[in-house]
Amino acid sequence: MQVMERSVARRRFLGICSLGAMALTSGCGGSVEPEELVVFKEAMAAVAAGDKAKGMELLNKCLEIKPSHYAYLERARLRMEAKEVPQAIDDCKKGLELDPQNSELQWLLSQLEKPEGQRFKGPDALPPASRK
Repeated sequence: MQVMERSVARRRFLGICSLGAMALTSGCGGSVEPEELVVFKEAMAAVAAGDKAKGMELLNKCLEIKPSHYAYLERARLRMEAKEVPQAIDDCKKGLELDPQNSELQWLLSQLEKPEGQRFKGPDALPPASRK
């Protein structure tokens, strides 16, 4: 009888340990955002608050954690505003390597490759998302 009670107790203990491990890894049923997405959101908040230097720093960190087309796009925009056009073009190209069909990156790259006086003029002056 004691052997059976130990077996039941052992199974309960292992079951509780398994549930604890699942809760730790799954966040108790809630989803946990990837670190690069958390950092990206912090970067966008910094830019929105007017702290472009902090936004750039956080975008650099985001891209170190895991490169993404959306982080390259936002960093390209900041670099363009800072008159760092060659670096902005490079970011557009890197973003397009990750998402070749991204219309925002394609549009920004096409604008940046134009002579400065011809950028952001005419029917293609606005990004694709703004024209819908």
